[in-house]
Amino acid sequence: MEFGVTTICRNEASADFNADADTVLSEGEVPLRPVQQRMVRTTTTTVTFRRPFSLPGADRMVPAGDYRVVTDEELIEGLSFPAYRRVSTVIFVPGMRPGSWEMLPIDPKDLAAAQEGDHAATTP
Repeated sequence: MEFGVTTICRNEASADFNADADTVLSEGEVPLRPVQQRMVRTTTTTVTFRRPFSLPGADRMVPAGDYRVVTDEELIEGLSFPAYRRVSTVIFVPGMRPGSWEMLPIDPKDLAAAQEGDHAATTP
C-alpha cells in the first residue's frame, strides 16, 4: 500500500524557523511547521521457521513458529519511473516476558540466511 504522509510537529525553539510577521503567538506557544512529505510503502510478510533459530541482535535462540516481518521503503524522488529504497526491516519475535513481543531490526540477508539454515536442517 502506498500513501503520502504529512507530519506536523512542534518545533521547540528552533533558531532557523521564522514565523510570518503577522503571526502572533501566546507566551510559551511554539509555531508549527510541516515536515518534509515523503511516499512510504510498507510490506508485511509472514515467515515460518520449523526449528529454533538465532538472529544477529537477538541475545537468545528464537523458538520455531510463524513470524511477522515488516519492511518500509521510501520512494526515490526525481526518477522517471517509480523506484523504492528500503529504509527498515524488522521482525517481531517473542519477548522475555510471556505474552510480550520484541521488534528487532534485521538485515534481509541475515533473515534469508536464517531461512536457508532452517530449510537445510529440515530437509532430509
